[in-house]
Amino acid sequence: MKAVLKQTAFAVMIMLLVVMVACSGNNGSDSNADTNSKTTADSSHTSNTGTSTSNTDNADNSSTVAAPLGKYKPPIEITTGRSIPEGTVFADGENIDDNVWTKEEQENLGIKVKNVWTVPGALYDQKLNVTIASGDIPDFMRVNGAQLNNLVESDLIEDLTDILPKYSSDILTKTIAEDPYAIKSATFDGKLMAIPLPGSPAMGASNLWVREDWLEKLNLQDPQTLDDVLAIAKAFVENDPDGNGAQDTFGLGLTKDLWGGLASLEGFFSAFHQYPTIWVTDESGKAAFGGIQPEIKTVLLKLQQMYKSGMIDTEFGVKDSGKVAESIASNQIGLFYGSWWNPYYPLQDALNKNPTMRWKHIALVSTDSQQALSPGNFTTSGYYVVRKGAEHPEAIVKMANYLLTKYYVNNEVVSLQGKYSGIAVWNYPSLWIEPPTKNVAIQQRIKKALESQDESTLTPDEINNLTLQRQYTDGGDVKQWAQFGAFGPDGSLDLVQQIIDNDLVKQTLFNSAPTPTMVEKMSALNKLQLETYTKIIMGVSSADDFDKFVSDWKKFGGDKITQEVNDWYAKNQ
Repeated sequence: MKAVLKQTAFAVMIMLLVVMVACSGNNGSDSNADTNSKTTADSSHTSNTGTSTSNTDNADNSSTVAAPLGKYKPPIEITTGRSIPEGTVFADGENIDDNVWTKEEQENLGIKVKNVWTVPGALYDQKLNVTIASGDIPDFMRVNGAQLNNLVESDLIEDLTDILPKYSSDILTKTIAEDPYAIKSATFDGKLMAIPLPGSPAMGASNLWVREDWLEKLNLQDPQTLDDVLAIAKAFVENDPDGNGAQDTFGLGLTKDLWGGLASLEGFFSAFHQYPTIWVTDESGKAAFGGIQPEIKTVLLKLQQMYKSGMIDTEFGVKDSGKVAESIASNQIGLFYGSWWNPYYPLQDALNKNPTMRWKHIALVSTDSQQALSPGNFTTSGYYVVRKGAEHPEAIVKMANYLLTKYYVNNEVVSLQGKYSGIAVWNYPSLWIEPPTKNVAIQQRIKKALESQDESTLTPDEINNLTLQRQYTDGGDVKQWAQFGAFGPDGSLDLVQQIIDNDLVKQTLFNSAPTPTMVEKMSALNKLQLETYTKIIMGVSSADDFDKFVSDWKKFGGDKITQEVNDWYAKNQ
């Protein structure tokens, strides 16, 4: 697992979002959901939860199938193309086509999924684009926003406007509703063309991670303002916090990518109430890209000054997340902006090497009395589409119902215990959807159980979560610190709950699949932004070069994208 962790921060994040809690269950649970391990094929449906009330041998199969968890009789076969994530391992006797999950779907839903092609995860988009271009697509597949646009324009996919509400279970409806922009982004000319995979801006919110033991050694208090952060960064550079007699530490860790969930700059810009990665409102009230606003220059100049003084890692321009993780473990970095999952990566590995190291998370601070907000990017992570003319377009809805009910509500089918211990069972299903804030809900339930001293309400996997926490808090097992650092009563997920409760996210104005010019030009514009910002921070370019960047950004596609965004905004605000 360690080898996988060190490839990219993003890959690690995805893994760790799920690894400790994927089967924790009872998240936003639907109390009326079917609690049996198998759906009764002949049952009559009485509520929109998949609940069966009686056995009716002569029931019309059409009404049974209409139930969210009703079984097809006779069974059906549907096709898909899918990726197999790198490092996927199957339990003995199982493979991508025949495993515990395929058996569950066949036995309880009467659905057999046939993989017409499989590719490694890194090649999925390439294979999918070729498939879409051919016009010969499988019955269902997962796509991104640009691919969804292409499929809609090519008239290759089914209208699901009536399908989703007819077959959706309560837990699926609630899961999708957690992302207020999910359905809208999958809707074209009033028609729902895909099942969106919802996200949560709060789950990607920035916070500040600080070496607590260094604060104590240098008699420093937790930062309350950005000036405090700068003073701490300066002290971490100049006052030998690691006690080795050498000036070999940096204040602020930063990756060459500038943005993301580890050693990024979103939180720093937020202190100035600037949001360079999202769409904001300009002085005229129109949508404008945050990365080209004139106030950005002031923030870049401040970062340039920090870099010159050694407060920022002088080698950040060549450091990916893995290299930053190594610097953290080597006692070189005392501050970085990151995400809730950082206890798992990179901090747990750092603590394994340095057991006396202590990190704490702090909410974003500001340059003034105005609350700093974390930028909220569009978080709908993908879409499931159905081939136009498919005989059973509702099948993917029923598969989503089943996964959510069995995985999250009833905590059934597979667990991270026994045969599947250490195996990424979430790679088994051909369709995957999960509540965006499931981890926060788990942390809050554990916190409530501890406060009430009543753990009887916790699921088996939540009990396991708490047991691992206690191995650190009571048993001193440093290797379990990440579990406590994220899911503990004051863990990083508790801060996410505070962000949700207090609405501390600055949501992007553009919440939709990419516009046509975005598909064509945005990647190059993002690269131009990254290169310009990096050169200014490192002092290779003057802060005044920001003005040329803005001009070039507009000229090379930005103006056209801005017009497309405003056209969308006018229709959807």
